[in-house]
Amino acid sequence: MLTFLEILCVIFLSACCSSEILYKENRCKLSGNLEYLDTVALLELNLPEDLDILLPVSYDDYVIPKISNVNDSNTQKIGKKLNICPPPVVFLTETTHTSCLINSED
Repeated sequence: MLTFLEILCVIFLSACCSSEILYKENRCKLSGNLEYLDTVALLELNLPEDLDILLPVSYDDYVIPKISNVNDSNTQKIGKKLNICPPPVVFLTETTHTSCLINSED
């Protein structure tokens, strides 16, 4: 009975580890369609000057940049050109030096 459980555990653990390989291969591929690229641009909202008092304060922290010319090589990548691969995960261990980390406080 013990060997059966050992074999079952080995099969289960190997199945769990092998699914990550397939995930890594497919995680950077686009899925779905790109119909959102064909949508019509929204019109700019024009408000009367009287309403400036009622509007909330806006900050420039989350401004979405405008893309002027899609064919320009200096513009940002959109659609199929966009890299959707997540950044690598950094694990903090005893061997990781804090000077190698971004945004580390002194």
